[in-house]
Amino acid sequence: MLDALRREVLDAAMGLVKYSLVSLAGGNASGRDRNTGHVVITPSGMAYDTLKPEDLVVVDMSGRVVEGRWRPSVDTQMHLRAYALNPMFSGVIHTHSPCATALAVMNRPLPVITTTMANVLGVEVPVSELAVAGTDGAADLVEGIAENPAILLRSHGVLAFGPTVTRALAVAVTVEEAARIYFKAASLGTPPVLPPDVVREAKQFYDTQYGQKGAAK
Repeated sequence: MLDALRREVLDAAMGLVKYSLVSLAGGNASGRDRNTGHVVITPSGMAYDTLKPEDLVVVDMSGRVVEGRWRPSVDTQMHLRAYALNPMFSGVIHTHSPCATALAVMNRPLPVITTTMANVLGVEVPVSELAVAGTDGAADLVEGIAENPAILLRSHGVLAFGPTVTRALAVAVTVEEAARIYFKAASLGTPPVLPPDVVREAKQFYDTQYGQKGAAK
């Protein structure tokens, strides 16, 4: 079931390790199939480099396992809540990336400080309330995401969203890169926040011009 989506989610999960966004079996990744509404998600507590596509778990929007022999991620309800709140999301990535998590520990949002962050995110990354990971309280944290592409989970990590799980991974990587730059810039002084008009222009340019958009077939 959903073989292509399983492979995409697994590739994104491997990206968590590749880009040093998690350690061991930390974090999780999921993708939503728009036709069935089912969600493919990584299993709980299993190292990504041992996984095969068939190890991923398919759940419905109530969290019931539709296919799979393993328990789904303990953060499944958080992923499902995000999908229910924003139909534009079909990918969710959760990381424990160090620099972004440090800001989450300090309850400090990540402002838009680079044009790359403006390109990919276009908005500040806010900090959620505090809740224990894997609980109903943690799932409630996504209630305030609105259109935000990412949030910092207070004292825990990062939650990133996108129209695909591949795109959500790109958001998560961008958040950590921006947080790392923020810390380096802060060692020199107070990092300046980009003006709103520059952020809007950068985001519009990225959404309409970056990559192969409009390229001849």
